[in-house]
Amino acid sequence: MSYGDACAYKWGIGPAAEQNLLVGVSKHHHILKDGTIRWQKSPLNPRLPGKRYLRRMVLFDCGTGDFYGECCAEDEPKDIIGFLARAWIAKPDHPMKGVPGTLNVPTAVRTDSEYAAQLRWLQSRVPFAVGEIPSGFAAGVHVTRLFEGAIGDLRVSADIEDVVVTLELAQACSALITGRISRSNRYRIDDPWAKVMPPPASFIEAVDQLYEPRGGWRMAPFDMIVDGAPRTDRARA
Repeated sequence: MSYGDACAYKWGIGPAAEQNLLVGVSKHHHILKDGTIRWQKSPLNPRLPGKRYLRRMVLFDCGTGDFYGECCAEDEPKDIIGFLARAWIAKPDHPMKGVPGTLNVPTAVRTDSEYAAQLRWLQSRVPFAVGEIPSGFAAGVHVTRLFEGAIGDLRVSADIEDVVVTLELAQACSALITGRISRSNRYRIDDPWAKVMPPPASFIEAVDQLYEPRGGWRMAPFDMIVDGAPRTDRARA
């Protein structure tokens, strides 16, 4: 178990009891004009103009060690409602589901007016407590690195020759790639999520109404997260 695992993982609390939300800008991936995601070895400086940066959002479950992650362009509207809704619903390619008892968020998210308003809206629809993760807390380091590595390895895991890793492809494969990592890192044979219930239908309906078109948070490219990858891909997962 790594240092990051030791800081984040909590023995005995079970799935969906406590989760850490990590939001940040990738230090090694950026987006080209044609939508292709490019990796570079030297760290990026998001404060410098001239590049379209990649925002990554990762939800780490403290009771199981499983995590779910997505990415989007840094210049796109902030949307943790759609991200958390997709993380909490039942998904064919990812074990995580259910609203946590406590959602820990970084100070930067708590103090951002847009994110704070979205968190309040979520709490008004499903009950959960909001805890705090200090900025730079080690609990999120290992999963954000795993997620960014999965984006970089998507060309290999997609098992398609000459595949171009675009932002849309990375978003569509979010559940598939993070589900594979979560299952491969699991220390227990049984499914710890088997008895966890996803959010009620009333929550899905409320989220649907926030988007134009209605239900946009689960439309392409995110429809593959909700419906699952093609059967041949799920067989390899």
